[in-house]
Amino acid sequence: MDSGKDIHGELAHRMGILTARGAIGHLDAVADKLHQVEKQVRERFSSFTRNELKRSHPLNIYVDYYRGYGYNYHLLGQLESVIGGKNLMAHHPAVTVMFAAEMKNQLLTAAHDLACIQFPIIMHQSPGGEAFVRLGGQSIETLPGDWQISDRTGIISSVLRGPDHRTAVTEKTEDTLFTVYGLPGISDSMLWDHLNDMAGWIHLAAPQVQTRLAIVGANSVFEE
Repeated sequence: MDSGKDIHGELAHRMGILTARGAIGHLDAVADKLHQVEKQVRERFSSFTRNELKRSHPLNIYVDYYRGYGYNYHLLGQLESVIGGKNLMAHHPAVTVMFAAEMKNQLLTAAHDLACIQFPIIMHQSPGGEAFVRLGGQSIETLPGDWQISDRTGIISSVLRGPDHRTAVTEKTEDTLFTVYGLPGISDSMLWDHLNDMAGWIHLAAPQVQTRLAIVGANSVFEE
């Protein structure tokens, strides 16, 4: 794990990366940690109105980004669900780890089956009109100027369109790639804390899993 240094600056676009090699398995060992996250989220935000949530940092970074394209930020609704009593458990341990970190830190994150990734990966702006099949099987086109992450085969996610179907986490997934969109206004230290939260929970649940953490600037490649 790495505490990191804020070498990119808060005005830079960059991606946070966590690779986890090995099956995470059950999350029984971190159940208390996840319950603590639920409790912290409810204690922090239970008195907030929706507008106050939108203005809280770093949610406001993504809310403003989505608003620029005429969209509502989906993570806001998910956070409200947890505030209202929804638990963090998902169908796959990797997705649970991702969701818990998103709720704790409010940083937009995607989980992918590492075996399906054709490295290197890169975060870059879309020219628009690029078709890919997103999670759920729907074919969709990217929007001009949206930030996306691609591997050698194609798009694996974009901020506005979400993750793709090709590299989706399934019941057969053992090795996982987590990517985080670090938009301007989000510091490297926030990205490191977010990545270390996920890596820490994974190590508690499955000590044998090998993790690697990185922050890579936009238009720079990451090779596993």
